[in-house]
Amino acid sequence: MKNSIVYFVGNMLTAFGGLVLTIIVARQMGPVEYGIFGSLMGLMYFLTIPVGAMDILIIKTVSSFHSSESLGNTKYFLFYIFKKLWLPFVLAFLVLLLLTIPLKTYLHLESGLSLVLMWFIVYMSIIGTVLSSAMKGLLNFFPVSLNIVLSMLVRILSSLLIIFMVTRSHFGGLWGLIFSGIFSLGLFIYQLKKLWNSQIEVVDKAKLGLRKLGIYSLLISGAFTAMYSLDMIFVRHYLSGFESGIYASLATAGKMIFFAISPIAAIILPVVSRKATNPSTARKDLLLLTGVVLFVGLAGAATLYIFPKLIVNTIFGDKFGDASIYLPVFGLVMLTYSLSNVFGSFLVGLNKYRSVWIILIALFFEIILFNIFHENIFQVIFSMGSVFLVQSMVLFGYCWYATRKTN
Repeated sequence: MKNSIVYFVGNMLTAFGGLVLTIIVARQMGPVEYGIFGSLMGLMYFLTIPVGAMDILIIKTVSSFHSSESLGNTKYFLFYIFKKLWLPFVLAFLVLLLLTIPLKTYLHLESGLSLVLMWFIVYMSIIGTVLSSAMKGLLNFFPVSLNIVLSMLVRILSSLLIIFMVTRSHFGGLWGLIFSGIFSLGLFIYQLKKLWNSQIEVVDKAKLGLRKLGIYSLLISGAFTAMYSLDMIFVRHYLSGFESGIYASLATAGKMIFFAISPIAAIILPVVSRKATNPSTARKDLLLLTGVVLFVGLAGAATLYIFPKLIVNTIFGDKFGDASIYLPVFGLVMLTYSLSNVFGSFLVGLNKYRSVWIILIALFFEIILFNIFHENIFQVIFSMGSVFLVQSMVLFGYCWYATRKTN
């Protein structure tokens, strides 16, 4: 409970800082530039699929280490991870550079520089996730929360300085992410000084089942991340620049529900993993988590339903007023996505990796629906919502089945 409260508060402060930044940045950029920035953020989320996979892999592995040797085991494990990553890092960067031109054309960008900056942001995010996931696996949630709050402050200050003093384009938002990423990495390295000074304790990697866990982590994280980000990419491609800007503001406002619930999903994995050998003891956790997520999500959705125009105009200004029409429905869509995310993390914690097929099938249908129904914003929202609703119901049923009592 203490860890949950600390991490929840940290994420709420970070979300509030992001909201303040969005209010100012969106108003300064306008619908067209903010539409570009939103599509780049969607691309970034899609490219950071390995980040989510490593987060699951590292948290679950580190949380399984015996407490008396956890620091030494974690140090050895992190060195092993970085040793395995450097060559794929180099090769992937070369591939991304080759993709810059075709992606620039697909997203209707005037310059490829924004994509090159995005590659650096993605790489910093991957390295930062390795370090933060190790801390979460050790249940050190306070320093992680402190890091994300301070990094958000750096992002706000640097983004505003660039936007007001240099350029009011999407580049201001990108440079803010770069400066905050550099700060966050430096702080994580310092926060882990006790781990760096510890004696290495060699881990028998064969007993960890890293290959199986890694494959399923990549598939689950990849599917959820794609669901979260592909809508912005498709909207940028199929709809006009103005409509993509309206949708970007809609997505930002509606996804506040997901941001409010995401700390709960982050806590689930290390906690439920400790009950994987006796899944029936986790059913109370399942019911509690479902109740909390529904309460938070429905409260957020009700707020979006009652005050859609006020929320949109306050955050983005009158130029984005059309987004208020879709905001109540989009809030419910984000609630169903958040439920799916929580149930997916719960199943991974219980080692129920076959749940990945449910998520992959849902992603397949989402892509199909996007390509069929993309004439307007409402069709995009309907495609997402129908998939997320069915997926959340199926995943909850699987969670209920997985926590049944057995002889």
